Amino acid sequence: MNDPLNHFLKHFGESIGLGALEFDATGALGLAVDGQALGLQRDDERGRLLLYTDLGPLPAGTPDASREMLAIRLLQASLFGNLAASGTLALAPDSQDPEQPLRVVLWRAMEIAALDLGGLERGIKQMVDAAEDWREALLEWSEQGRQAVDSDSGASGVHPTMAIWG
Repeated sequence: MNDPLNHFLKHFGESIGLGALEFDATGALGLAVDGQALGLQRDDERGRLLLYTDLGPLPAGTPDASREMLAIRLLQASLFGNLAASGTLALAPDSQDPEQPLRVVLWRAMEIAALDLGGLERGIKQMVDAAEDWREALLEWSEQGRQAVDSDSGASGVHPTMAIWG
């Protein structure tokens, strides 16, 4: 059977010098693009291609108020996907480290039937670019949260919505 997604993936891999890429038996493929791990997962049952990347742990050892502020900012940024490469920011359990139970994940679903080679390339580029921005933002917010809580003010002085949309 001629599968357009496999065809696009093969050409995408060749265009970036990785040769013909293909999904494994479970429909998964892992890539390193610009030093960032990016996962692709077929969801044939729903006709989707899932793109996802781990942005790192939700900072452990920071006060609960700081972690709560970060979680609120992630939710705000996921509203309509505008600030998340048309995707969603989520918290996922870290099965490798029970002391660090949550990791921040950026993911996006793309309709396979509407996908072409250009759309696949744009989707991957948008995810890589957004992941880089979000990794930097998480580090910055984590530090701001620690400073705010350390100063006993309980807030950074910037409303979370303004930090996102402003």
